Amino acid sequence: MAEATAVTRLDREKQNLKMFKEKVSRIYEDMGNFMITTADQMDDFRKMITPYVDYFYPLNSGSSGDCFVTDVVIPSGRELGNAIERAVNITAGDAEMNGKVSRAIESVMGLKKSIDNILWLIDEIDIYSENTLVISTKYGEEGMSLARISKEMVMMARLVNGIGMQFSDYLDMLDGHKDEFTAIQERLESLSHNHFALMKEHLSTAFGTMASELESVSKHVNGMLSNSIEAELSMKNFIKNIQMEDIIRQKAEKIMFYLDQLDGDAGSEDCSAIANLDAVVLHVASDRLSDLEKDVSRQYGEVSGFCNRITLLLDEILSKFYGDGIADVEKERNRLDMIYTRIENLKDEYVRCMEEIISGKRMLLNLFGKIIDILSLFDGLFSEIVDILKRFEALNMITRIELARHIKLSRALGGALTSVKILPAKMKKILKESQDLYHGIQKNIKDAVAMYTDNFRLQEKVLDECIASMKTVSVKLYESQKYYGDISKEIGRYCWKMLEFIDGNGSIGVLSAVMESIREAAAGINGRLDSEYGVSKPDMESVKRLVLETAETAQCGSLLDALRHEFESKKTAERVILF
Repeated sequence: MAEATAVTRLDREKQNLKMFKEKVSRIYEDMGNFMITTADQMDDFRKMITPYVDYFYPLNSGSSGDCFVTDVVIPSGRELGNAIERAVNITAGDAEMNGKVSRAIESVMGLKKSIDNILWLIDEIDIYSENTLVISTKYGEEGMSLARISKEMVMMARLVNGIGMQFSDYLDMLDGHKDEFTAIQERLESLSHNHFALMKEHLSTAFGTMASELESVSKHVNGMLSNSIEAELSMKNFIKNIQMEDIIRQKAEKIMFYLDQLDGDAGSEDCSAIANLDAVVLHVASDRLSDLEKDVSRQYGEVSGFCNRITLLLDEILSKFYGDGIADVEKERNRLDMIYTRIENLKDEYVRCMEEIISGKRMLLNLFGKIIDILSLFDGLFSEIVDILKRFEALNMITRIELARHIKLSRALGGALTSVKILPAKMKKILKESQDLYHGIQKNIKDAVAMYTDNFRLQEKVLDECIASMKTVSVKLYESQKYYGDISKEIGRYCWKMLEFIDGNGSIGVLSAVMESIREAAAGINGRLDSEYGVSKPDMESVKRLVLETAETAQCGSLLDALRHEFESKKTAERVILF
């Protein structure tokens, strides 16, 4: 054996190999434990999230069974379209009723002509009464009674004129309400005919777009889950093959055995025939270290390759949810936000439109109430005119009697009385026609208002159904958005956890450092070979034959036996495949 100082200088190499053996076990143990835990967690997460993905993000949702698109999007779009169609039909009926009410209100204005005719007749009576008053006063005591009658007729004429002014005021109010009614109904017709048609088209487009965009998002989500399965399978495959580190550990132990033998007495093993035994052992240890370095390098490359593949896979998963930057994050996330906002805007627009229609209808109903209230006042006015006409007839009769008693007055006023006495009859006829017209108008308006009220209640129900449908879509879409965010965050958390392990755990770096320590040990042994035995290498083929021959004829010690097995075994590359 070489002298002790040469051997002692190998202590550092043996210590490096010992540390290498210990670190290899710990490295693989840590990596295995982490991968097992992560794989289990990913499996649990996927089992938890899969039902939601299957429902909200199925591939080929059109041919799927129960899913968000077939359960909510398509039926809700159809329901909203039908609801809007019903609203259009209802407002189309409103147009007919609006026409009926409009004609009824317009016909009210026909009363103005009748009232004007009555007032014209009253003016004739008033003029006659004024003239009678003047003439009768000229006849002193004889015309006193007729003068009193004339004064009363003048007073009644003025009463009728006052009633006529009330009629005119009411008719002016009705005319103003008619203009207001026309403006409101034109606005409502515009909303129902134009706005609803556009809204139905927008809804159809929006729901179609939402279905196709959800289909696109589904591809991303399902692609992400497929990638997570691939990552999990890769980890499980790594775990399955991680026991290959035993081979590397055994090789390290064998090299340590050779170095330990250099501390013993090789002669006791009947190896005296082998010249420069220390050099032979060092050469064998150097060759084994070279093989070990290749094995560890290959395994390091395979582990690094695994980590790189996992890193790329995780980056791909992250890119599908977080993109290459914040802009892509917002772009991907806003895909659902844009759908949600679009549907919400349509809902708000629809509700605003319906609320405006309902508000307009309430204004019309309120307007109808005012019109009916005004029309109801006509009853009293007509009754007052009827009473006055009766009084006119009575006074007309008294006037004729009075004129019959006074010849002079009769000669002065008889002609005028002849033309005036027929006026009350004309007034009665006009009044009767006006009352008939009035009652017909009043009935028509009340009937129209009743129909309007019934349809108004039905439209409120339709509106409630549409709003409920919109809210259903909004809630479901929000849930879809929430679950999408949950998937992103949960998968992202696992991705970052694994990336953190690969980048910052240190096990891969330690394996690289261990590989470097093997190179240092090999360099140390080769350095000792050069310094102790020169550059010449023993004839290893001769040593091999000598070892094998000695082993056949002598009792083999541990070193000789190890060398025999070393030379008998075929030098085949021990491949370590992790994946």
